[in-house]
Amino acid sequence: MVQERVTHFVPLELSKYVILGVGFKRLVEVDNINIPHNLRGCSGYPWVAQNRNEKLKWIEAFLQRTFFDDCSDHPIRRNEKNRYCINCDSSVCQYCMSSSDTHRHHKILKIYRHVYKDVVSLGSLEKHIDCAHIQPYKCNKRLVVALNPLPHSGPTLNTETSCDTCKRRLAEPDLYRYCSISCKVIAFERKSSDFDPPFLSKLSLKKIEEPKHNRKGKPRRAPFF
Repeated sequence: MVQERVTHFVPLELSKYVILGVGFKRLVEVDNINIPHNLRGCSGYPWVAQNRNEKLKWIEAFLQRTFFDDCSDHPIRRNEKNRYCINCDSSVCQYCMSSSDTHRHHKILKIYRHVYKDVVSLGSLEKHIDCAHIQPYKCNKRLVVALNPLPHSGPTLNTETSCDTCKRRLAEPDLYRYCSISCKVIAFERKSSDFDPPFLSKLSLKKIEEPKHNRKGKPRRAPFF
């Protein structure tokens, strides 16, 4: 629910770009929109909700990557490739990260192993994609999500308690619809309408810069007498 003084409001799911309003008395967080804390409660700011149906170019490459192979550039102990650089689309080891400045300011995801399958921290991944409705798992006191379906989640005949895509059993079917990232990606690609969930892109706000009004003519000094 957006709030007072919004002249025109279109539901977020029904528009590519939604103007949320100008001159808010109070800004309210809607779904996954991230409103800067220092601007909440400010007035006079026009905002646009960006498109959630953009297909993330890196996500499919990420899901097809192989991790935990030895790094050929660093033939020393503990050189497994357990990190993924979103910017470079490459799997790297800890020494690749520390030995050069190549990945210093890049977006990095650390990969873990859970029941012999690759998983990623939920907290890290949700900074880059919408993780809603993906079943998380507990791994060493850390919430993780699986890149691909886990082997221990066998198929079930009860569709109400299974993953919408691969039909594997969900631990908490009342809260989640997909057992892995890849299952949500497949559901995103299969959906018939851009207005329907699931969504992969995080919904964010973008400020519209107000046009600057130039002064007419050049200012002139008053003559000296």
